[in-house]
Amino acid sequence: MGGPKPLSTKKIVKTRTKTITLWLTEEEREYIKGQAKRCGYSVQEYLRRLVYDKPIHEKPPLEFHEVLKDLRQINNNMNQVAAKANAMNFIDTAKYWANVSELQRLIGKLVEDTYNEKK
Repeated sequence: MGGPKPLSTKKIVKTRTKTITLWLTEEEREYIKGQAKRCGYSVQEYLRRLVYDKPIHEKPPLEFHEVLKDLRQINNNMNQVAAKANAMNFIDTAKYWANVSELQRLIGKLVEDTYNEKK
């Protein structure tokens, strides 16, 4: 399925000379505007993404990026602690890597859940 073949941005701007008139109720219009705004798109871009069957994701809350940054910093700190502990021959390597793997899994799940396709 997938819709019409997308053109490069430069060509799209030059070739967008056609319009489609669509009659909506006020409720439908506001719904589309709200959906576009939640995703961070203009109404036109939102509708084009629908036409081209592209994923539409709501913008994550600002806290998401803060939490993700903190989790990545924790991961970096763990690596620094491990390097020092390893140099001093004072580390339970298996337990450490199990914790690193779990942290990385949680970071991946957080990103995946946040950016999971929402249409």
